[in-house]
Amino acid sequence: VDAALYLLAGAERPLIVLGKGAAYARADERIRQFVERTRLPFLPMSMAKGLLPDDHPQSVATSRSLALRRADVVMLIGARLNWLLGHGDAPQWNSEAKFIQIDIDASEMDSNQPIAVPVVGDIASVMQTLVERAKSTRISAPVPWREELAVKAAQNVARMSDRLASEIGRAHV
Repeated sequence: VDAALYLLAGAERPLIVLGKGAAYARADERIRQFVERTRLPFLPMSMAKGLLPDDHPQSVATSRSLALRRADVVMLIGARLNWLLGHGDAPQWNSEAKFIQIDIDASEMDSNQPIAVPVVGDIASVMQTLVERAKSTRISAPVPWREELAVKAAQNVARMSDRLASEIGRAHV
């Protein structure tokens, strides 16, 4: 846990990816506390939707591609680098990214990418420890990274709004 916090503290472009293991662990409140205490951006996978609200200010679901491609330290909470996440490979991912993986199954570590900090354990217990230890650790997403993600999200939302408006207009013709 301390190694994970240390790696996150030195990150320029940190990212949390929430997977179905996080949903199964029912650690919603602890995950929320950690995300909000650290102000790290997060990306929920489809099975982890609802752990945190879709409109949470730190959600980067609307800038997913940029977040994956640029993140330098990625904390996988109950998420695995399988086909849904392109096995952690470039160009979908930053080829220099370092991964922290929190998983209940030790055999999942290093399965597709080297895991810099494997944390094997019950996600709820690990998140509780992370929440407690994060109180004394200076972890945050640097402002330039948050701004880069916000700009991309705004562009994607505007582009989708324009597309939807165009399609609605054609449907009424």
